[in-house]
Amino acid sequence: MKLAFTLTGVVFMIGWGSAQASFVDDGAELSKAIPAIRSAIGNRPRILRIEVEPDVVIVEAQDPNKLTHVNRWRCVNHIGILPIQWVFGPEPVDLQLLDPDLEANLFDLEAVAFSAVGLSMISTAGHWTPRRVGDVSQD
Repeated sequence: MKLAFTLTGVVFMIGWGSAQASFVDDGAELSKAIPAIRSAIGNRPRILRIEVEPDVVIVEAQDPNKLTHVNRWRCVNHIGILPIQWVFGPEPVDLQLLDPDLEANLFDLEAVAFSAVGLSMISTAGHWTPRRVGDVSQD
C-alpha cells in the first residue's frame, strides 16, 4: 500500500513538474494535430476557420453530409496532466458570416502550408486565422 501511494506521488510530481509541448511553440506538435483533425473530419475537408492556441487547435469545417452546416473540431495535446493528443467533435457552429454564401468563405485544408506559416505569424494571443487560400491574417 505504501508503494502505491509513493508511485502515485511520483507520477503527480513528474506530471506537474515537466513542461508540456505547446502547439504554438512546437511545430512537431502542430504537425501531428492537423492530420488527426483531418482524419476525424473526413476526406477533402472544406475549412471555414483554423485557430491555433498553446493547448488546442480548433478547426471549423463544413459538414460533408449537410453542406449548409459547419462543425467545430478541437485537438488537445494533453488531458489534465496526461500528455495524450485527443480530437473532440463535432460541435455545431452558429454561423455569423459577413458574406452569406458559405462556399465563398471556405478553403481546402491542403491549401494551408503550415510549415511556411512559421511561429512569427502567430499573434501574441496564440492564434491565427486563414481567411482565404493564401491569405493569413492575425486576429
